[in-house]
Amino acid sequence: MRETTVYDVIDVGIGPFNLGLAALLEPVDSNQSGIVCDEKPNDH
Repeated sequence: MRETTVYDVIDVGIGPFNLGLAALLEPVDSNQSGIVCDEKPNDH
């Protein structure tokens, strides 16, 4: 059986709006979870 993860926030792309959203969500209750997806893989 496959395990499923449920996120409170899903952020697609790393643009100015999404960085602002991440900054606003930082002080939010730690019971919330989120993920950021970018179209290009990380080369690091």
